[in-house]
Amino acid sequence: VGSVEERVKHLAGDCAFSVLECSFEGCGAKVARFAFSEHEMECPHKVVSCELCNLKVKAGDLEGHGLVCPNVELDCPHGCGCKVLRGSLLEHEIWCGNVVVDCAFVEHGCKERGKRKRIAEHEEDPVASVSHSRLAARKAADEMERAGALERELESVKKSLKKCLAEKKLLGS
Repeated sequence: VGSVEERVKHLAGDCAFSVLECSFEGCGAKVARFAFSEHEMECPHKVVSCELCNLKVKAGDLEGHGLVCPNVELDCPHGCGCKVLRGSLLEHEIWCGNVVVDCAFVEHGCKERGKRKRIAEHEEDPVASVSHSRLAARKAADEMERAGALERELESVKKSLKKCLAEKKLLGS
């Protein structure tokens, strides 16, 4: 009750039932003034900071962010018993004793594969060392033979090229 001026003023600033539009990007909900502050606190489009990594995400996406947040602590997936931050998992796997790896001599033909801690023992084993030496020597001999074959092939290509160039000069081209 009152003048038109008072009514306009009331609707614009005081009326608990006037409708306001949420300003969070992507929301656009229209909410009565009396419920607006509650909506702003609970709006899934409100930008919040992840408590673990401080990344800014929409409140509605925070749960999903927890599935990729680099600062979430996980149990080592290889069962070594360590607690590892998701973002450090690859670094942890470089030294984790339970990660399955190949023997360092795999390129030479060693077929041993297993948990890193067992492979380290294998590589230091005197019997395996003799086997690794033989594999390395065989690999070196194979590489030398291959290098010799490549040198012979290169010489053949050089001769063919010289012959082609000589014939081209004789033909006057």
